[in-house]
Amino acid sequence: MHKYKSIIPMMSLTFFLILSLNAEPSTEKLGVKKIIVKKGETLSVIAKTHLSNPSRWRELLKYNNIPNPNLIRPGLELLIPAHLGKEPIASADFIKGQVDYKEGEGSQEWNSLKQKQGLFPLDTVRTLSNAKVDLQVQGTGLIRIHENTLVQINALKSDKDPPSIFLRKGSIDAFVSKLFKSSQQNQEEKLRIITPSSIAGVRGTEFRVDLDPKDNSTISCFEGLVEVSAENKTVDVPQGYATFVEKGKPPLEPFKIPDPPKISKE
Repeated sequence: MHKYKSIIPMMSLTFFLILSLNAEPSTEKLGVKKIIVKKGETLSVIAKTHLSNPSRWRELLKYNNIPNPNLIRPGLELLIPAHLGKEPIASADFIKGQVDYKEGEGSQEWNSLKQKQGLFPLDTVRTLSNAKVDLQVQGTGLIRIHENTLVQINALKSDKDPPSIFLRKGSIDAFVSKLFKSSQQNQEEKLRIITPSSIAGVRGTEFRVDLDPKDNSTISCFEGLVEVSAENKTVDVPQGYATFVEKGKPPLEPFKIPDPPKISKE
């Protein structure tokens, strides 16, 4: 009887290993990103948007078993393997409550965002009530997305463009790395926050963007400088000041914040 007891665990382990070897690995574990081809997208556009080296488009076709570039049509699902894809623009550094994301513009499926998960161009993140998430933005700093907020990671038009976040709803805080303050390139934008009513080019280190239900935006600078543009007008918002932008109108002249809050990084 004792001999059979020792055999049963071995059989169970062997069965488990067989199942593991035959199970199809998930795309997440392999670092594979799934995209849906949109109307008007060509292979060239896809390669420039999603590949670290656009000239490797042939490898992308081979990976997806596509023999002819002309077969790239709207609605087609493509897999971008990690060894061909770009580095993520941002990653989830801290998550509290229910935070979801969906890949690209073609996907309608929301999934739970996980700790340390990478986010790529056109990915969208939403926070529900009593939730928040801190995103570590590549080479820039940290973005805190508050509850009931919706943001999209914008695609970069060139490697020289700063990371860009589209705030569709809610409120975000930003902490741009202070290492940039002593940089010789201090006058260059380090981050761009876009809303339906304004564009904030960030050179400061701490600021907040709030979007109201009518898509009007308030940009507050707590440290450094934020350049706010709308309707062909640009204002510089210094530390301790804010500006208000009504949708379809230029930004107001900066006004002093009565008691500028210190954004907590906790």
